[in-house]
Amino acid sequence: MHSKRSDGTDQPAELVAKAAAVRFDDGSRLSAIALTDHDTTAGLAEARVAAEAHDLRLIGGCEVSAKFQGKSVHVLSYFIEDHSPMQVMLDGLRQDRRVRNLQLVEKLNEGLGLKRPMTFAELTELAGGEEGIGRPHFAKLLIDREVVATNQEAFDRYLADGGAYYVPKSHIPPVDVSDKAKESGGVAVLAHPLLYGWSTEELDGNLEQLARDGLVGVETYYSRFNAEQVALLERLAAEYGLITTGGSDYHGLAKTDLSIGRGMGGLEVSDEVLVRLEAARVA
Repeated sequence: MHSKRSDGTDQPAELVAKAAAVRFDDGSRLSAIALTDHDTTAGLAEARVAAEAHDLRLIGGCEVSAKFQGKSVHVLSYFIEDHSPMQVMLDGLRQDRRVRNLQLVEKLNEGLGLKRPMTFAELTELAGGEEGIGRPHFAKLLIDREVVATNQEAFDRYLADGGAYYVPKSHIPPVDVSDKAKESGGVAVLAHPLLYGWSTEELDGNLEQLARDGLVGVETYYSRFNAEQVALLERLAAEYGLITTGGSDYHGLAKTDLSIGRGMGGLEVSDEVLVRLEAARVA
């Protein structure tokens, strides 16, 4: 899940309270949740206090921006805490994000000739802190200035890769994320692997390579994947010794079709996933 510390819209404690209230059809509740904000663990302390109050296990983590075979990919790192070796890597990524956000403010103001220029302070307030600033916040201000009508239009025209004012991010290779996660007592999992535009052949080869490089799992149970795609990922995971994981990818109002624990409605992730991840962590 993602909180307001990155590109989600809920405060960490609010997020935990919502997760604690989730009930499945048989009346059961979530046994564990993971907070995986982008390139930061800033929300963990607040979330952990709330999780203890709700008797809900919280797995610390983050979703790290990486680059592999020329494409931007996301690596979920689980069992990562505030004072771990991975923090040095995250500090570098956050500094890069700050520089890019400042550049984007300047490019949008100058390029669009905004009568009411956006400011970094305004973005910081909107995001609930400097660390949380992301492109969705820029999109919101562009809508506010009536430059675009929707989030999607803002990304398509200005903010996405290929957009008029896109500012490329610096990336690190997934093998470095895997190494740093292991050093921090955690594990690395490739997030939503079917969203990178890889062919089946590329997916096969890339998962083989990433497994050799220390990747522990691959996100398989994801609401946007159909049964055939899930079966493909299960087969490749078994072939390369990867753990099949899952998650809702909840972002709050930023992705209104995804709900905590349920995704688009039919998501179910077994407790066995967490058992296997913990075993890989110990190993």
